[in-house]
Amino acid sequence: MSFPQKPEKLLERIVLASSNPGDLVLDPFCGYGTTAAVCSKNDRRWITIDLGPQQIEISKRRLEKINTIGLNPFKVLTDANLVEDVTKYNYLIHGECLDVMKILIAKGIRVDLIYADPPFNTGQRFDSGFVDKFPSIKDYMAWLRPRSEAMRDILKDTGSLYHHCDYRTNAHVRLMLDEVLP
Repeated sequence: MSFPQKPEKLLERIVLASSNPGDLVLDPFCGYGTTAAVCSKNDRRWITIDLGPQQIEISKRRLEKINTIGLNPFKVLTDANLVEDVTKYNYLIHGECLDVMKILIAKGIRVDLIYADPPFNTGQRFDSGFVDKFPSIKDYMAWLRPRSEAMRDILKDTGSLYHHCDYRTNAHVRLMLDEVLP
């Protein structure tokens, strides 16, 4: 099974409703770069992160096709310590999102909008080799909680967080976010 791609129109509604031109948007689970593509087309700055090398490469090719004059250029990094001026560059970062967000937080970077679409714990195996399965819901939530805490810490006080999940984990994720978010 290949990774599902979010419809650009759906992400565009979220981005336009929850951010302003020039705002910084974070997608810690980049997938195929839909959030970055929508941000690029709508004058938003972006940082996206993914652990999968295949997702980074596909996102890079996708973004190269839409990078037009007037848009901030983007850099592909394997080390978040190399993030420079977020007003000058957009970033596609290959790495574990928790580690990357901790580095960005330490650099004083804060974002206006987060669209988080983490693994759903579906048990599915994807073409990339990724298996979306945790031993139990407790293990899944133990994996997700520190990432959600890092999202809270990198989000501006005036920012918005959209956390995508499905019916398998919805109640658990909502309860955890009620504890994590102020």
